[in-house]
Order: sequence, then C-alpha cells, then structure tokens
Amino acid sequence: MENLKLIYLKEFFNRCQLSVEDFVQLLKSSEETIRSFYAAPINGDDFLKMILVDACFIIEFFLRFNYGGPFLLEPWMEEYISVDLILMENQLPFFVLEQLYSVTGMDRQLPSFLEICFFYFRNYGLGVVGSPVIENPKHITDCLRSSIISSSMVGLQNPKESQKFIKSVYSASQLQEAGLKFKVRPNQSLLDLTYSEHGVLNMPILNIYDVKLYINLIFGSCNLKNNFNVKILM
Repeated sequence: MENLKLIYLKEFFNRCQLSVEDFVQLLKSSEETIRSFYAAPINGDDFLKMILVDACFIIEFFLRFNYGGPFLLEPWMEEYISVDLILMENQLPFFVLEQLYSVTGMDRQLPSFLEICFFYFRNYGLGVVGSPVIENPKHITDCLRSSIISSSMVGLQNPKESQKFIKSVYSASQLQEAGLKFKVRPNQSLLDLTYSEHGVLNMPILNIYDVKLYINLIFGSCNLKNNFNVKILM
C-alpha cells in the first residue's frame, strides 16, 4: 500500500509544475491549524510528510476514478481503499485537500475538490444524489455524512420540527409482527422512508457490506455539534 501511495504521489506531481518543496511550504504555513485537528502530537517533519503523501494519494485516487487513468490496483484494493477513506483515524483536514488541489490549478480546469469527492461517493451506493451543498466539511467522512443527509427529504432547516416525528424506535421484526409491510424503494437516499395508509413502509435497500463504514459515519457525527444528525444516521 505504501508503494502505491508513492506511485500516486509521483503521478500527482507530474500533473503540475510545482515541486515537493512548494507543497511542503504550503503545509508549513498551515501547520499549526493542521495539528489542531489531531489529539496525539506527531513530532518533526514526519507529520507534514505523512499529510502530504496521504493527501496527494487521495486527490490522485479521486481524479483517476472520475476522469480515467490506470488505478494500478488489485481488484480487492479498490474496495479496501473506499472503506479506508471513511475511517475516522485516517481523516485529513478537508481544507488541506482543497488547498493542495487548488494550488495546482486543477480547480480551474476541473470541478472543485468538493465536487470530485461528491462524484466519487455518488457511485458508492449510499444514496448520495444531486449536487454537493455542504460548505467547509471537516473531513471526508463529514463530507459523505452531509451528502447523504442533504440528498434526503429530511428537513434539516428546522431540526426541532423534524425531531417531533421520532417517538419510539422498534425493530423490523416488531413492526412486521404488528402488520407492517416493507417495500423496496430503489434509487433513493438511505434516509428516505415513506409510510402509506395501507400499512406499507417504503424504504431503500441498505447494503451492509462493511459495518465499519456505518460505525465511522455515526462516530463522525458524534464529533459535530448537530446531534440531530446522529439520530438520523442511527
């Protein structure tokens, strides 16, 4: 995996006319802010080196996914990386990714980094649709979480009003025993559930192929001020 990161790092530098030192200086100018995102201190230049390698890898990965180019991956690695991108312990400050992407000038030729990140997750099978509406996400997991919510019919403009609908939580088995019927509602946001007068709950399919994905989405929400979003995702 580390060898792949270095290959992607080299290919990323080939896309622009900037040197490694240019990127290092950019990161150094924001080093104090970047470090504030991490609980455990990392000493020396290893910290900025880690940030640079991981950030360039993520940007190059998204570019190749959206606009073509050899992945240089084994088939199983793409799914592994997809989940790895969501793990909270792997998160980079989103503004760092945006800065590195912008300084190359690619945002003048291609969509913004926020948009290419959104385009990637739109193909992820999590009900992310439409266009990105979030501004200044904290990290990639926050971007995905917000994209899922903004793609749904949940009224986030007035969270207190929406919370009135959350009375009691019952399991699917309990609801089925009470006579409720379930019907698949394809191609919708994960949060879009509708109930008909005929006792039918229409809902999208939730493919739990990796429970770590959902745990990290919920954990990421717990670190944000809006607790309502945690209840929606759970």
